[in-house]
Order: sequence, then C-alpha cells, then structure tokens
Amino acid sequence: MRISVKFPHGDRQRIEAQDVDHTTGVPALGEFILALHGDPASDPCPGCGQTLAEAVRTSLFGCGLCYTTLYPAYVEAASKLQAAQNSGLAGSE
Repeated sequence: MRISVKFPHGDRQRIEAQDVDHTTGVPALGEFILALHGDPASDPCPGCGQTLAEAVRTSLFGCGLCYTTLYPAYVEAASKLQAAQNSGLAGSE
C-alpha cells in the first residue's frame, strides 16, 4: 500500500507503508496505518462487496463507497497492467 505523506515544509511524497517509519521518523506509524486501512487488495467494498479484482477486470465500481475504498489500489493496479501491456508482458483482452 502506498501512502501520501505531507512534510512540514510542504512537500508531498507517496511511499510504501513499510517505509513510513523510516521516512517520517515515527516508530510503528506504518504498522498503525496498515491496521486502520487493512489490505486494499483483499478487502471488498463495505458498501456493495465489490473486490479490487472485479473493479480491475470490469473497470466499473459498484457504488460510491468503492471510490474511497478501492480506487487508490485500482489506480495502482491499472497502471501496472497498462505498463505490462505496453511492454508486451501481458496480452490484451
């Protein structure tokens, strides 16, 4: 899971959850954030039950809450899929 961090001097950086502690200097912050948010790749939307895999496969979201719960992971998964297709590593459907 990637997390957006805003630093006191105004810069923003997206970092992996496991790197949050080191980057921010706050011990166990990454573990705390993961405990709050869970694993977005495996948790279905609490509103409609749609999974990330379904959203990536269909490019559709089941409800408005999907945009909060699934969209960040969807963007990351879709960009990886597109990069793989552009490099010839994945076939187009």
